[in-house]
Amino acid sequence: MSILNETQKTKNVKAASGRSLAKGMIATATGSAGININGVNGLDEDSTTHLSKNIIEGAFLSDQLKHEILIGEKLYKKLKLKLNSKVVITLSLIHI
Repeated sequence: MSILNETQKTKNVKAASGRSLAKGMIATATGSAGININGVNGLDEDSTTHLSKNIIEGAFLSDQLKHEILIGEKLYKKLKLKLNSKVVITLSLIHI
């Protein structure tokens, strides 16, 4: 059993979520930028961070779709993105 599973089952723990961390690049037709990537399970993540309450445009991560991403407002504006814009993400190093 994983540390995350054990933590989630602990009596006094209300919520816990795991992350895979990586550094990489995001590229669009209008530019590129270096980024920090947090790979998460959307349902677990929202139970700990409540990020779904801060979504400005679009929807929070679902457990039904693949290839979904959340982008901060600053990067969104820098890359001149729109909802459902195509992006290419390149990972350089993953820390699990």
